[in-house]
Amino acid sequence: MPADLLLIENQSKKPFRGRFFVPGDKSIGQRALIFAAMAEGESVINGVSNAADCLSVVNVLRQLGASIEIKDNRIATVTGWGAKGPAQVDEPLDCGNSGACMRFIAGLLAASSGVYVLIGDESLSKRPMDRLAAVLEKFGAKVECLGKNNCAPLRVTGCFHKDNLEWAKEHNAIKDNCVEIETKSASAQLKTAALLAALSMGNLKLTLTEPLKSRDHSEIMLRKLGFKVK
Repeated sequence: MPADLLLIENQSKKPFRGRFFVPGDKSIGQRALIFAAMAEGESVINGVSNAADCLSVVNVLRQLGASIEIKDNRIATVTGWGAKGPAQVDEPLDCGNSGACMRFIAGLLAASSGVYVLIGDESLSKRPMDRLAAVLEKFGAKVECLGKNNCAPLRVTGCFHKDNLEWAKEHNAIKDNCVEIETKSASAQLKTAALLAALSMGNLKLTLTEPLKSRDHSEIMLRKLGFKVK
């Protein structure tokens, strides 16, 4: 039996009754935290996982200006930066071991006016990020892979950075407030990075085509938040 598997056996003749808490899915939790950080005002998220990947997102969002308080019962209260956008920071944004954190944060920073460096642990630094860079280039963001073989760390220069305006104008694929992206492989993380970039841009329509349908956590959540996603 795996070391982390808890087996509960009811040896009583009486009915087994009780309540227990099941932690939330870390992938959904990461998305919820990021959407809340981008929003105006205060959001409350129930059941946030205490997995390391979620905590990496929390730490990065705090660096970028969001106020996040997580209680022992896994309820997170998030006050977002709203229309003013994420803060410019000089320190690297440490994504730990979370590839999702790195891709999602790069996506939301694509439409910023700043320059950010995203780092990770040894394992994350061995994962190629060139597909992410290609997707975010469609929005005019410059994503440079600073590691070997197109791997992290990443330097993200937002499309509205004063020194990136000409580059963004030449490389973005935005026409009439619309951008079309076709990915070569199905990836919920790349799709979410593109969605976050589109949200950060404001009044922008995104059409993303995948060869196969990837997980739709982000789409379901955005519909709940009032966005039109189909």
